[in-house]
Amino acid sequence: MNIRLAIYSCLLLTLANAWLPAQAQEPSGANSLTGKIGACRQISNASERLICFDALADKLQQTTPSATIHRTGRQKLMQPEQSTSTSVTQAEELFGKSETERREILEKERGAETTTSLTAGISKVVRNHRGQLIISLDNGQRWQQTDDRRYLLSSGDNVIITEGIFGGYQLRKTDASRTIRVRRSD
Repeated sequence: MNIRLAIYSCLLLTLANAWLPAQAQEPSGANSLTGKIGACRQISNASERLICFDALADKLQQTTPSATIHRTGRQKLMQPEQSTSTSVTQAEELFGKSETERREILEKERGAETTTSLTAGISKVVRNHRGQLIISLDNGQRWQQTDDRRYLLSSGDNVIITEGIFGGYQLRKTDASRTIRVRRSD
């Protein structure tokens, strides 16, 4: 009960703080907001005090315009598939880019879609000095292996690159289930 009272008190004081500058012309007394809060604070019974604060909060909510809460965070930028080849090309171009790069590109070109997987053919495969694969796709993208697993790929193979659970990417052959972790390197 005390936690609930504390929460309501904080809420009420926050609302009162936002509302007070508009009510500054009102004389302090029983009709002012601070007077009403003081009257509620002086009630000794906790449940009656809570009822008083609730009534005051309800009255404030009716007179104060409501605020809109905007949630931000990681959101998938997925739109329905379009029939034009340009939107598919844009979606492939965005795939594998960081969240920041995606947003920048999408802000420049409103209406572009992104995708959560990419199917492409391999045009070239080489290994770096650490033995990791560097894969060039037929759409011009380059991907580099980030783990140390052995995986056989060759030119002409078709692969699927999917977005992982925690934001990484996994590559697999279209006819296989074994994957390797990759990142876009172009």
